[in-house]
Amino acid sequence: MENFFKMVFCLTMTLCTTAFSTDEKQTQRLNVLYLMADDMNSYVGFITGSSLKAQTPNLDRLAAMGVIFDQAQVACPICNPSRIAALSGIAPHHSGVYFLHQLGRDAPRLKDHVFLPQYFRRHGYRTEASGKIFHGWEPQHIWSDDTPGHDLSWDHVCPKYSWLKPLGADSGKYATGTAAGGIDGVWSEYAAMALDKKSDLMASGRAACVSTGDTVQDEDMADYKQAQDIARRLADEHTEPFFLAYGCFRPHAPWYVPKKYLDMYPLESIELPAAPLNDMDDIPSYAIKNFANDPALVAACDPEKYVGAKNFFRDILQKDPEAWKRFVQAYLASITFSDHCLGLVIDAWQNSAYRDNTIVSFWSDHGFHWGEKQHTRKWTLWDNATRTPFIIVGPGIRPGRVCKTPVSILDLYPTLVELAGLPKKVDIDGHSLAPLLQDVHASWPQPAVTTTSPGNSSVRFGKYKYIRYADKSEELYDMSQDPREYTNLAANPEYAELIRNMKTHLPNKYASEHF
Repeated sequence: MENFFKMVFCLTMTLCTTAFSTDEKQTQRLNVLYLMADDMNSYVGFITGSSLKAQTPNLDRLAAMGVIFDQAQVACPICNPSRIAALSGIAPHHSGVYFLHQLGRDAPRLKDHVFLPQYFRRHGYRTEASGKIFHGWEPQHIWSDDTPGHDLSWDHVCPKYSWLKPLGADSGKYATGTAAGGIDGVWSEYAAMALDKKSDLMASGRAACVSTGDTVQDEDMADYKQAQDIARRLADEHTEPFFLAYGCFRPHAPWYVPKKYLDMYPLESIELPAAPLNDMDDIPSYAIKNFANDPALVAACDPEKYVGAKNFFRDILQKDPEAWKRFVQAYLASITFSDHCLGLVIDAWQNSAYRDNTIVSFWSDHGFHWGEKQHTRKWTLWDNATRTPFIIVGPGIRPGRVCKTPVSILDLYPTLVELAGLPKKVDIDGHSLAPLLQDVHASWPQPAVTTTSPGNSSVRFGKYKYIRYADKSEELYDMSQDPREYTNLAANPEYAELIRNMKTHLPNKYASEHF
């Protein structure tokens, strides 16, 4: 690795000296452009394995510039703990951050911990963020403020806008519509808005699908405005190395986007995800009870239309294919809208003076189910929730390659530190992906572990995925032959030795979530 990064450094110095010869300080460091999406699964164009594909020309373009980690796994398949894990470099079973409501800095393990942007800031970088990077519920002062001398993550955070409705929606400019499939909206922001049957609304708890009509344009959306903010910063002259972060909220619910994006996915062309009726026959009852039901979504639905419904997918979507298609349509449209916003930032970087001395990374905080494993949303240990799109681009990284080795998003922190030439961070989990950036077929002895809560973890290692639940029930899949996880091999005695080996990668101890 030492020779590889000497080559990267020499190449960078040559390029930077040409572009920034007037500023010696800027020439000495690679910049970082840290890109994120929310709830984006493997339906994106550059990821293999799914028959459903969203149109993502900008992410496809970025992927072609660097290395795709095709089997990347998140540390926890839900927003807040996934982001805290990636930005701290600390696995959930070490930090105790497993759930949405937990504040990262409240965890004893993280109280004084140096997070990723904070580490770059300590080493002379200007750190700025726009959009959702840390979880939106975190108080802003935890990560940044204007107090001189405070050693926090961000020097500057761009203005925030509501993700829950188009900008200016309170003025009554935008109209929602009648619920489709008997699934009624519960968002208060929508309830106050005039109804217009020509538009289309579907909402369910925290899951809303909205065609906002021709009146809503890209610039009315928070994600677009926040992408513009980072794009402007890339066009500016920087006298310090920078760590710029942009987090796109879509395709997280509510799935409303300008109508042109829904028009790209005509309802009659929507292919529904494969969801065999017998898929759960070999799944432990613990998993079905705790991870394959979604009572909050059921509770938001019309009780008269869905009498006795207990499972959102089996009792509602599977019995109402039209509603199911509308959800998938809105989700695909939201991915394409997210891609468009990310494209603004990618274009700004490509057209900037920093094109050749910037490391670019992209990932999503977790995947998403749309009926696979008879589940909707996230927070499972199956691959639809744990797998994430993941790209790294940068000087010296040969473009157009795909790494099929399972890796963890925990590896991003040490990788960016090494690529930037900063001192190694020794008190974090994860491992630098430098060997795989040099050779995508290199041996990789590190498992990718995902945890939902104490006792519930999965291990991706080689071609297998092993899941163990808190009641000690198990699942095992050969992902090379069974990427949709249809056949649980855990009860097959031929795999007993493999399971024993996979167990050695499970957490020995789980930090308490009570703090």
